[in-house]
Formats: sequence, C-alpha cells, structure tokens
Amino acid sequence: MRTTVYACFGDCKLAGKAAAALLDHGLNHGDLSVVHGPTFGKVDGSGPLAKSVMGIGSGSGPDAAKTAVTRYLKTQGIDSELVARYEHTIQFGGAVLGATLPSGDVDESRAWTILDKYSGAHVRSYMNRPYAM
Repeated sequence: MRTTVYACFGDCKLAGKAAAALLDHGLNHGDLSVVHGPTFGKVDGSGPLAKSVMGIGSGSGPDAAKTAVTRYLKTQGIDSELVARYEHTIQFGGAVLGATLPSGDVDESRAWTILDKYSGAHVRSYMNRPYAM
C-alpha cells in the first residue's frame, strides 16, 4: 500500500524548492501536491491533495478551497490538530506539500530527508485512503 508524506512550510519558496528536489530525484508529478497561501488559491502538482482543491472550480474563493483541503486531509486520517496547523500555515502565507510514495525513484526515507533539508515542519506519513470528490 502507498503512503503520503505531508509537511508544512512557513515559506512558500522553501516548499517550492522541496517540491523541485523531490521531482529532481524522480518523484512523478502526479504524486505531488503543494497548496500555497495566504488565500488557498495557488496549487502546484497534480497529486490527490492538489486535485481536491482544483476540483472545487475556479471562482469558488479561499473559503471553498480551505474547506476542500480540510475535508481531504481529515478523510486521509490526519488528526484535527494537525489539520488546523496545516490550515494555519497556508492561511498565513505558507504551504503544505503532499507526496504519495513510493513514486519513481523516491521512497519514504528519501522524501523525509528532502523535506527536512528544506525545513519542512510537522512531517507525517499516512497510509492512503480512498477519497471521492
């Protein structure tokens, strides 16, 4: 079974560097999601977390995007306290990154190393669960 590693970044630039490093190490683009703040509007990648936000449609606004992120993370088994941290990070200009693993040449150990290198905080791994938008 696959897992997804999530991390938050107070600085969106560091999240972008971590995402680029994961891709450079062989992570498939379809297994990467990055949701940026402060308006929950910018999404990179085409992984499941990114799709949950993109699935709300354009023009829905930051509240709808926040709801989509919250709903997705909770269905993946992430506890409410950590979901609140991730929301807070995005709301105040940071980013949350999710990487579904293994992917390409990237396993969980390599992902954790990369996320640590770029100051990923509150890094957690969760077994993937089905999600219906």
